[in-house]
Amino acid sequence: MSSIDKAGERYTELRSGVYMNGNTIKNLSLSAEEYQEFLDINQKLVDTFPFLRTGAMDSGQALADLGNDA
Repeated sequence: MSSIDKAGERYTELRSGVYMNGNTIKNLSLSAEEYQEFLDINQKLVDTFPFLRTGAMDSGQALADLGNDA
């Protein structure tokens, strides 16, 4: 399994714990470490696949809303 596949699987797991809408990501149920991991994976996916970018938060964090099935 490639690192992209692993990142996609982990993104899917963590995605269930956040709310995404427009330029907003809100942590609903993840620990601080899990939430940071989600943000890191999200950024790596956007860096690797720029066409996935759906926006950016005020902080500059890229948004790649892949739904719940990355």
